[in-house]
Amino acid sequence: MAQIQQQIVTVAFTKVWDDDGTPTFVAESDIKDRLNTANIATFLFTTSTVIDVTNSANITFSGTSLSVTGVYGTGSVATLTFSTQTNPPFTPGQIINVSDVISSTLNGLRTVVSCSNNEVQVASTAIPTYTIGNSLSVTGVSGTGTVASLTYATQGSAPFAIGDKIAVAGLTPVAYNTVFLDTQIATVLSANTTTVTYSSVASGSTNFVSGAGVVSKYIPAYVSGAGTVSEAYL
Repeated sequence: MAQIQQQIVTVAFTKVWDDDGTPTFVAESDIKDRLNTANIATFLFTTSTVIDVTNSANITFSGTSLSVTGVYGTGSVATLTFSTQTNPPFTPGQIINVSDVISSTLNGLRTVVSCSNNEVQVASTAIPTYTIGNSLSVTGVSGTGTVASLTYATQGSAPFAIGDKIAVAGLTPVAYNTVFLDTQIATVLSANTTTVTYSSVASGSTNFVSGAGVVSKYIPAYVSGAGTVSEAYL
């Protein structure tokens, strides 16, 4: 395709001027395949709007955008949660844009490490500040190699809820501790006044000492809904 000159903001379709002055109308989904990025100015694509930004060799398309409901990180991988989707909205290796979240160290273009229907992990050195709540001594452990179960003294109400993030530390066998997870944080699968379960490879209770470890609620200092994760095509 001929070199792009000046661009026009449009809605529903994209109007691209050829060198001979002839306008070509194309569906936005087809733009990326038709443009030669070495010969054009940068364009930002948001839904069906195109804006000429500056002279460089990149094109950025914005697609799926989700509000972030939670953030936590280990210093190498950051996890952002969002409302449950029918299918994982992003794929490993994909570049996504994180905006207006918690800090400049997390915002920006990030590479997806993994993604499920309700959270995405990206490579990032960001470590959101957080507080620990509902820290309880563990009185019993059991595991299937897939799901771990911890017991604690009976509480007036369930101290955790499905989807909460928890940190587990100080237990023997050590495989029950969440330091063995990629995020060092586990997601609650179920909980009641005496028991909480989470995904874990741990099994057995050899050398377990009641009360010698804790399970704690992990609470990032983050306002749910403040920020987005979006598709970005470069």
